[in-house]
Amino acid sequence: MPGRGTKKPSTTARPRRRGTTARKRPPTIGRPARPNTGNRRRRKRKPAAGKWRRAFGQMFYWGMVASLWIGLISGAGLLLLASNLPDTSSLWEVERQPSITYVDIKGRQIAVRGAAYAPPVHVDELPPHLVDAVLAIEDRRFYHHFGVDPIGLARAMFTNVRRGGVVQGGSTLTQQLAKNLFLTNDRTYKRKAQEVLLAFWLESRFSKKEILSLYLNRVYFGRGAWGVEAAAQRYFGKPATELNLGESAMIAGLLKAPNRYSPTADLARAERRATVVLDVMVKSKKDHGGRA
Repeated sequence: MPGRGTKKPSTTARPRRRGTTARKRPPTIGRPARPNTGNRRRRKRKPAAGKWRRAFGQMFYWGMVASLWIGLISGAGLLLLASNLPDTSSLWEVERQPSITYVDIKGRQIAVRGAAYAPPVHVDELPPHLVDAVLAIEDRRFYHHFGVDPIGLARAMFTNVRRGGVVQGGSTLTQQLAKNLFLTNDRTYKRKAQEVLLAFWLESRFSKKEILSLYLNRVYFGRGAWGVEAAAQRYFGKPATELNLGESAMIAGLLKAPNRYSPTADLARAERRATVVLDVMVKSKKDHGGRA
């Protein structure tokens, strides 16, 4: 018998043999087995390129939807503006105002009181320096735009911001012709939009020379003179085909403010304006590599 104070060995505990492993306990009923964290596979992360691809696809989709709506709204606006455009069938017809012409006993013209008109003249019949003077002061990029000049418009906006006021306009010669022929001088967004549409129509319907001829024959040069031929007769007493360089610069200078720069109103002011035109012609010739 074992002595008093000695511990009786347990019959349930068995010594663990060296080199053996403990048995895994079976999972209890109703409780899921714990996964083996040591052998668990790591989940593969989705590449970032897929996320960017999906985001770009959504942006492209909504961009196309927005573009479609913008196109529909713009088309409806253009149709509305086009329905209100003036009649363009009488493009070459001039609505003459009453005037009085004084002639001598032999029928030669002495003077004209009121509006002065003259037969139309084609741009090919005019002196090259007269055409260059008009384009230099009114629209240097006339032969390089389609009726509206974004570069000239941006340059005019930059100049106006720098000067702190409206000192330069961005309208092209075609836009001026559209306004003079069909529209009024109202400064509204509707009138400006119609002016742009008519400029596109003129560019698609006529050549550059025809547009320039229309402009020179229909624009107002002050003192009742409509057209370059009437202006040459009114101010210099000669046809436009015989104008020299200085006279051509003075005629071109009238386009900004006809009555203000008229030589019959203030000859000194008209001469200063002609000097500005000549300077712009020289600068324009340098910018085009020596070609006027």
